Amino acid sequence: MRMLTRNKQTIKYAELTGSEPVYELDENGDKIVDYVDDEGVTHYRVTGEERYIYEEPQTAKVNIAFSGGEVSEVEFGVNDSAYDATLVYLLDEYPITETCLIWFQSEPTHYTNENSEERVNPDSADYKVVMVKPSLNQTKVLLGKRIKSADLNQAP
Repeated sequence: MRMLTRNKQTIKYAELTGSEPVYELDENGDKIVDYVDDEGVTHYRVTGEERYIYEEPQTAKVNIAFSGGEVSEVEFGVNDSAYDATLVYLLDEYPITETCLIWFQSEPTHYTNENSEERVNPDSADYKVVMVKPSLNQTKVLLGKRIKSADLNQAP
């Protein structure tokens, strides 16, 4: 079965490419120097946390549906409450994996890290991929809603 073009909606997805350490910053926003080694290389103090790095978001046209109601049947061994939406697209049409982030209702934002590099802000994503299940002709992707800091501020 093929999908109708009129049923497709535009989303953006970004693949995980790696991680980077989070550095301790002083009151001016500069990295705090930990030490300089014998070869003159400066090492900065890290917090011990890692920040995920995502590639620039790509555009995709997919069929997106939002789950609703209670279902007693369990599909793919995942309870209905484990995901909030599903994407369906032709098999191998997009390289969406379980480490991807999805933007549907909002646009991706960016931030500048301590090395003055522009990065995609993962906190601006609407959904995270919970599971990817390919079938004979299509790929079904289960999505989980991400809580954004703006959503926390509006909570009663």
